[in-house]
Amino acid sequence: MEVIRCYLLLLLSSLIAVGDGIACYRCSNSMDSYLPYDETCAYYDYKGNQVAFTDWETCWTSVNANGVVSRSASVHGSDGECSYDMYVTTCYCTGDLCNDQHCEHCQGKNI
Repeated sequence: MEVIRCYLLLLLSSLIAVGDGIACYRCSNSMDSYLPYDETCAYYDYKGNQVAFTDWETCWTSVNANGVVSRSASVHGSDGECSYDMYVTTCYCTGDLCNDQHCEHCQGKNI
């Protein structure tokens, strides 16, 4: 009986750990964005609007050459990954509230 109880506790703890999610900053300094507007979203070391995403595991920051900065969460992207699309650099990270910077580690594009 004790073995069964230990097994059930182990099984329960593994189920709880699955899908923990991530906390990310979520904003844009553009009023035209679908994201919540925050004029301070473009600040380096941003510490504003925080959202817990239970089913997502990655935060991101997008920096546009025109000065628009957006931050939120995603289901894809790996820690330290960078993507480039015309005038936008997007970087991904996997720690809670890790998307407070401007993708400085991304190489190959001016941001």
